Amino acid sequence: MSSKELELEEEEDQYDARINKSGCAKYHYALQDCYAEHKDWRKCTKEMADFKKCFEKKK
Repeated sequence: MSSKELELEEEEDQYDARINKSGCAKYHYALQDCYAEHKDWRKCTKEMADFKKCFEKKK
C-alpha cells in the first residue's frame, strides 16, 4: 500500500471517529444508506433533517 493510500485510510478512520464521537452516527449512516439507495439527496430530506437536528443539538 502506498503512503497516499495509507494517508487516505487514516483520514477515513478520523472521519468515522468524528461521526461516532458526535453522538449522531445512526443519523449519519441512515442518511448515507438513503443516498446509496436513491442516488438523489432530494429523496433523503427526512434523513438530512434528522442528522442536522442531532448535530446542532450536540454542538
